[in-house]
Amino acid sequence: MLESLISTKLLLQLSSKLVILFSLVLIVISANKAGLIGLLTKPFGLIKNQKTMLLAWFIFSCAFSPFFPNSICATILVPIALIYAENRNINKTALILTLGTSIIVGNNFLPTGGGGNLMAWGLLENRVGHDLSSLVWLRMMFVPTLISAIISLFVLWKMVYSKLSDTLNNDISSPPKITPLFIVNSILFAFGIYAGLFKLDNYYLVADAVIMLIINRPDKSCFSKLPYKALLIYSIAMIVGSLTGQLVKANPNFTDILTIDFSFLHVFLISILSAFSTNLIDNGAVTAILIPSILSFTEGNNFWLWAFLMNTFNVGFATIFANTVWQVSCSYGLKQKDLFKVGFVLAILHVMAFSIYFYIMQGSNVFTVL
Repeated sequence: MLESLISTKLLLQLSSKLVILFSLVLIVISANKAGLIGLLTKPFGLIKNQKTMLLAWFIFSCAFSPFFPNSICATILVPIALIYAENRNINKTALILTLGTSIIVGNNFLPTGGGGNLMAWGLLENRVGHDLSSLVWLRMMFVPTLISAIISLFVLWKMVYSKLSDTLNNDISSPPKITPLFIVNSILFAFGIYAGLFKLDNYYLVADAVIMLIINRPDKSCFSKLPYKALLIYSIAMIVGSLTGQLVKANPNFTDILTIDFSFLHVFLISILSAFSTNLIDNGAVTAILIPSILSFTEGNNFWLWAFLMNTFNVGFATIFANTVWQVSCSYGLKQKDLFKVGFVLAILHVMAFSIYFYIMQGSNVFTVL
């Protein structure tokens, strides 16, 4: 059993994740030593209010995350934001919750927002027999993403932001001197981020991280800031996902619940089960397990159930296993109890909202793919 769970494919996935996460974090640490992070975050210095600051980070990361995998977004944005938070005395837990939530909200806006999205999009294209424009995805996901953003901001404001003081330290950092070394660091940093976002060969990412470490020589303590805990949690989530996949394959009738008549109670029940599953194991694993079955028995060209489940798979707000965003965030001090306190409310409200919306909209032309 153990050998079947810890396969060669799984080990390759874990090793690739280790290289990407560690290299990107070391690049960010070296860039901070070179003065680049202070320069990049300088526009946030115009904000004098903590609530407005957190709202600005929410909007920024939500706009950034649809175009890149959520794990990469979190690995880049979380350490950069926390470096900046130290200078301005921003509440770190509130900032991490803001970034994680907004990345999850934003990544469902486009198919490029995560590995699960790309997988489900590819399966849908195979089902219809041709390539699809991203506008088709946008048409189906625009309103649910907007609903998710409104719910998330409401919950964060009521449960997190309202308890914070408004005062922030002034941004007293001075801009770095533009020297040849600074220019070299800028080029290396830009290339490293590009390599991570656009999934170039990991050799480029490692080489970039090593060169920046040699040039900038950050303190040895930087290695204690690497996301070791993220890799451990990711490994557990992958193994649990592998086991769950095997159980579903061994019990093909497991998905029969998705084929009966769709009353509101049934839609609501599916939403609850999806939310529970995606908070128990990684959302990418849930997508890989269930989406193929859904498409296999979907008749015609209306894929509202596909869109419904893709949104409910994305309500992984309550546990650190639910999304690589939270797995990365745990390495920077996020505690499960703090996440659950806010995330459980987020998940429940999303389940209710998505159930109502998709029950009303089932069969709508919005979800028709020709």
